[in-house]
Amino acid sequence: MKIIIKNKANSVLLIAFVFLLITGVMFLNYYISLQHRKAIADGVIVEATVVKVERDSERSTTWRECYEYVDDNGVKYSGWGKSGIKSEAEARAHIGTKIKIYIDGKGNSIPVGRKPAVKSNLILSVIFATLTIILIVIYICLLAKRKDEKALIEQENAKQEEERKRFVNSSFLADLQQLDSRQEELEEYQKDEHQDFS
Repeated sequence: MKIIIKNKANSVLLIAFVFLLITGVMFLNYYISLQHRKAIADGVIVEATVVKVERDSERSTTWRECYEYVDDNGVKYSGWGKSGIKSEAEARAHIGTKIKIYIDGKGNSIPVGRKPAVKSNLILSVIFATLTIILIVIYICLLAKRKDEKALIEQENAKQEEERKRFVNSSFLADLQQLDSRQEELEEYQKDEHQDFS
């Protein structure tokens, strides 16, 4: 049982750590979304150039544009433009074209027309943070349970040791009593023999 609880506790801790990482990523996305919202609110629109294309994800069959823009102060902006382009050839045809983006003066940008996912990122951040806290509480409870079981096992071991000692002592006393009675019988026998020779 102790091994099972230990494994459960370690599994819960590992899951909590993964959720903590996800929470960090979600809060980072939330922060970036806030920066995008600020860029939109500032209303500074510029034209960025599509410099390359890449797959939407590792195993995806669709493509997306990657844009870059450098402002007058040397601040570089980059991000993804249109995504879901069906073929690589079609996507490559977009290289060199201009797209409109909002910029905030600090390197954050978002294409015009795209809405920042502030609410969804905040909701997901709170959900994963809550799940992480719950898992940490479960981990602490499992550790407490393991500690209680360890104490119970130690008590049980102490009882067994005490019973073993009592058994050994009672066996030893019984053996001593038996030896005493045999000693007495031997002495009686020797007296009888001694009397017979006299």
